[in-house]
Amino acid sequence: MIAAARSGFMARKLTTGSGGDLVPTRVSLAGSLGYEMPALLATVRFDFEHHPAARHGLLLMAAFLITFLITRFWVRMQRNGPDWWPRSLTAGDTHVHHLVPGIFLVLICGFLGLIVRMDTVWHDVLSIGFGIGAALTLDEYALWLHLEDVYWAEEGRRSVDVIAVAFGFGLLVVIGATPFGVGQDSSIPLWVVITLIAVDLFAVVIAALKGKLYMAGLGIFIPVFGWVGAVRAARPGSWWANHKYEDKPEVAEKGRVADEKWSARRTRWWDAIGGHHGI
Repeated sequence: MIAAARSGFMARKLTTGSGGDLVPTRVSLAGSLGYEMPALLATVRFDFEHHPAARHGLLLMAAFLITFLITRFWVRMQRNGPDWWPRSLTAGDTHVHHLVPGIFLVLICGFLGLIVRMDTVWHDVLSIGFGIGAALTLDEYALWLHLEDVYWAEEGRRSVDVIAVAFGFGLLVVIGATPFGVGQDSSIPLWVVITLIAVDLFAVVIAALKGKLYMAGLGIFIPVFGWVGAVRAARPGSWWANHKYEDKPEVAEKGRVADEKWSARRTRWWDAIGGHHGI
């Protein structure tokens, strides 16, 4: 599913030429995954010079991740840190949430990104700015969903959920994954491609109906996740559980136990990353 060469993620590996000198040779990361990757990592460098879109995507995602981590560290220090740590930004009596500069950054960088040439350094700057703005905005997703400050409440974990989904989706796009692998191999007959897409889409829909939204989302790019979500027991409260488990209490109980285990595990992960919620 990873079409690295298509997204511009080509690399140059140093090989020995006829005169004994090291010569850079272009290779595809897609063809190197698995067998040659450990040795390749020592000699590879990404060819971003000829593929600015890949560079911009990587800069955007790096800025997104770094900004989220810094923001979470900052607000945790505001809550539990020393008294000298800077408090929240205010304008008079109004608390200015960090999604406000985030929204402005996304709007400005997004607009300018449409009119600035991709092969200029300014597009790199705009990519970084857009990533920063997106992280600041999505970090307070729960606020603009509930229209109240629930940053540290139980509902605040939804912000971390959205950050994780956005980062995972963006990373898949940057490395060249395409939905259902569309357009990756033109040698495959059209009817085979359509059949595979239909089968994968069926698994994604079933996973979504079972409440496995993470699995369904990943299944769009990596089919095996869709199938794992489709074959496992549905989450309590999902459409599938409400309509298919009425006369199958043992299956419903299996889904409830699995959901409790996963929810507890996810809560520990999210709190370790974003701070303890539920206050």
